[in-house]
Amino acid sequence: METDTPPSEPRQTEPGAGSLLRQAREEKGLDITAIAAELHLDLSTVEALEADAAERLPAPIFVRGYIRSYARRVGLDEHRVLAAYRQPAIEEEPVPVRRRRGPATALPLASLLHLLGGLLKKLVLLALLMGVVWLVFLAYEYWQKQTEEPAALTPQTLSLPPAGEPLNGDRDNMMETPPALPQPEPETQPPAVSPVPEVQSAVTAEPPAATPATMELGLTFAADSWMDVRDASGKKLLFGLVKQGASRTLDARPPVKLVIGNAAAVSLTVNGHPYDLSAYNRNNVARLTLTE
Repeated sequence: METDTPPSEPRQTEPGAGSLLRQAREEKGLDITAIAAELHLDLSTVEALEADAAERLPAPIFVRGYIRSYARRVGLDEHRVLAAYRQPAIEEEPVPVRRRRGPATALPLASLLHLLGGLLKKLVLLALLMGVVWLVFLAYEYWQKQTEEPAALTPQTLSLPPAGEPLNGDRDNMMETPPALPQPEPETQPPAVSPVPEVQSAVTAEPPAATPATMELGLTFAADSWMDVRDASGKKLLFGLVKQGASRTLDARPPVKLVIGNAAAVSLTVNGHPYDLSAYNRNNVARLTLTE
């Protein structure tokens, strides 16, 4: 007796990881293109993932990462989806996957660095320019100061001795040869006295009164003046430049020869009495000889 054996029903297989992900996406009404953009994957890679097409996917180590991200996005348990992933028996070499480039974040930083670099260069150039301008200003101020300084030591012009005479007061470096002096002006000589015949007398005549051995000269300087004062022996009592405001007192044995530069600024006294130099002043240089 024959019995009918019902045909065996086809074995139902459990859905793979890709099917679970696709089903969850469709239930949420999400577009596959949007999912690919959010996961930064190519659209072809997401399609192969949902179709469980292992031959079109990279190595399993990468696919597992895709599944985790996809499962979290559509609200599935990533461990459950990974358990449904049918991993190929032989893992292939990792294949580089072209990811969609996300929003560029380095570009603003590069632009900022470029802007800061340009600004720094401008600041350095500006600092160098200011330094050059400041140096030019200092040089101009120094030059102006040098040109505005008075040439003379005092407002009154100092007449120097004629050519050939010393010009400074360095006694060690002065020429020992005295300056050429003009011949003294003729002085009135006392009238000749006829010799008195000697008279034999028992009384010895008294010797005549002796002239003073020295005379006192007082010099006061209202401005810088050049002096050359020599006594009867030719000794230099005062020689060189005397500064304004100074005063000198000299004891000299006559005759005393004087050469006074800038004579208008010099006051002379002889034995305490003022002596007028105006009669001897020629071009503000006085030359005279004092005998008493």
